[in-house]
Amino acid sequence: MNKTNSFPKLDISQLLSCKIQCSKHSQGFIESICSFPSCENSKMLCSFCKEQSPDHAKTHSIYFKRPEDLKKTLQNENDEFHKLVSESIINAGDLLKQSLDSLLMKEAEKLDKFFEDLNSRIKAELENIRIEVFSMIMKKFFNEINEDFSDFYSQKYAQFHENILSPFIHYDKIAKNKETLTSKQFETMVSEVFNARIVAIQFNNLKDEKVKSLLQNIPRLENSLNNEDFIKKINNIFMNSFRNLYYPLSTAPSPVKNPQISINFTGRNAILKKGSTFEVRNEEEEEFGGLKLTKNNDEEISNKVLIKKT
Repeated sequence: MNKTNSFPKLDISQLLSCKIQCSKHSQGFIESICSFPSCENSKMLCSFCKEQSPDHAKTHSIYFKRPEDLKKTLQNENDEFHKLVSESIINAGDLLKQSLDSLLMKEAEKLDKFFEDLNSRIKAELENIRIEVFSMIMKKFFNEINEDFSDFYSQKYAQFHENILSPFIHYDKIAKNKETLTSKQFETMVSEVFNARIVAIQFNNLKDEKVKSLLQNIPRLENSLNNEDFIKKINNIFMNSFRNLYYPLSTAPSPVKNPQISINFTGRNAILKKGSTFEVRNEEEEEFGGLKLTKNNDEEISNKVLIKKT
């Protein structure tokens, strides 16, 4: 998994300094973007486009904006996206491990106290059992939880990286090299910047629900430890009692392995399952980098320049 400092922050200023070649006129470069919401004409215009469509240039001239006019809006979206990725998504595995390590230490402290209460009666034998219970059963169980999350998250993150992070890395290279962008590339970049933060929030929610589910289903020692009970059973089933705490003999499925997670995000219906692709379903959907994204972004990004595909 990539580390935070290896994921570049897209430089909107440099990217907007690149020339945007007109898709209709090979000699022309985009000068204006029509931001009129219901405009039926081409949104991206070079000087030749304006000459060929004088009525459009005259009617919507007050709505014409330059590509650099998008700078503040795109920069805000990119800043929020990069902050979310840097502080949470990329480091999700490390954050879970820290939580598990902390919880493991707390459980170990409870286990130590329990054995200290019994120490005067069966000190030598219980010390050996304590070591075995902690190192071979509890620690193994927590390691399996971490592995389960790693399997789950690596697949989701690989998909997120391919569909969302990779385009940003690609545009970062274009910006640094000051390459020429086609109008189609510029339109795609704008769409990706607007939508990336939304997908990142949904992916982050999926991660949070998975972590919450794992942590909530970890058995607690205080629910099973009782001095008198263990004294009576010490000769034959003491170790089995601890083993069954983390590895029950019941045929019921483990709460940790293969969970089915369903999350309803506000304003959209998302179906999230382990091993499945990430989907957001709505009446109007748009294919975006392998992910299903709603077109209902107008309310969220009101007053922004919208690019219509032509």
